[in-house]
Amino acid sequence: MNGDPMIIELRDILGAKLVTYMASETRTSTISEWCDGSAYPTETVRLRLHIAHCAAKIMTRRDSKTTTQTWFQGMNPILGDEAPARAIREWPLTPRLGHEIIQAARETL
Repeated sequence: MNGDPMIIELRDILGAKLVTYMASETRTSTISEWCDGSAYPTETVRLRLHIAHCAAKIMTRRDSKTTTQTWFQGMNPILGDEAPARAIREWPLTPRLGHEIIQAARETL
């Protein structure tokens, strides 16, 4: 079985725990199942993780994985002092969410 390359790369950059959190899952093994292709996320979760992946790719162009992980977990003034990971997990899934997360990642550069 083939897993989702985007989720595999996101897990590699951010770690399974942070991806699990943004996906509103409770077990990191769920992320492993998505990565090995034995299970698949819902379309809504996949869209949220796509936003995270885009931001992570922007961040890792300049910063380390550790810095990128810290950025996802830290308060961000562009997001109203919300952590990007929490915004991805909890904010309504609208084009505005993607725009604001990507803008916050770009502003960090």
